[in-house]
Amino acid sequence: MSMNLLRKGLWSNTYQDGKEFVKRLNFFEPLAAEREEKASRLVYRNGIYTPKHLYTILEKEGSVSMHYEYLPMKKLTNEDVMSDGILLKQVMCLFGELSKIPWDSKDEYWYNHITKEFEYELSLLDFDTHNYVNYLHNLEPAVFIHGDCSVYNMGLYQNKLIIFDFQHGSWGPEGWDRAYFVSTMKKDFSYKIPLTIQEIKMAELIAAVRLGRAIKKGLAETSMRREIFETWRTMYF
Repeated sequence: MSMNLLRKGLWSNTYQDGKEFVKRLNFFEPLAAEREEKASRLVYRNGIYTPKHLYTILEKEGSVSMHYEYLPMKKLTNEDVMSDGILLKQVMCLFGELSKIPWDSKDEYWYNHITKEFEYELSLLDFDTHNYVNYLHNLEPAVFIHGDCSVYNMGLYQNKLIIFDFQHGSWGPEGWDRAYFVSTMKKDFSYKIPLTIQEIKMAELIAAVRLGRAIKKGLAETSMRREIFETWRTMYF
């Protein structure tokens, strides 16, 4: 049976292979696959609805493929979540459930990977990001985070919210996943999600990072991300 391409990206391509969902990394990064597998399995064991990891293959041609159960989920948009009270409640509960995942508090991925990548993406912006960088480096990891918690990594199956793609699962700042989720939409559109001052500041930071990432990748949605960032831009920085 030939595999059906679902999504093509710079980091990985994803396919449906019968009853399996296959994520094939475009680079030979076995440690990255190991991290994602560990996070996915732990989240699954703790009752959060995510596709079950089946096995990982280190292929002869130097690539890595991760195999999960395939769930025919419905893709979601921010509009879907914000207009559906039941779905929004599931998302809100998810933030709390993720932060309770028992993860190694000595995990250095936040410092060794995330902050470095974000600092580079901030450097691509056409304004002074010195205060953003300082704030980023002053954040202290305290809970487990998904790391890329947005509707793009969520779906709906049998009326249940599913989250997947734990490649950035790590020890991170409290409230990060909630802040990341709202940073993908305009600030006024996220009014139904209560935020602390810390989460608002992180959302502004992440919106700036996402703009820099779009510039780095030459994405067609760069102008849209700039519009989103401008709605979060405040006097905090």
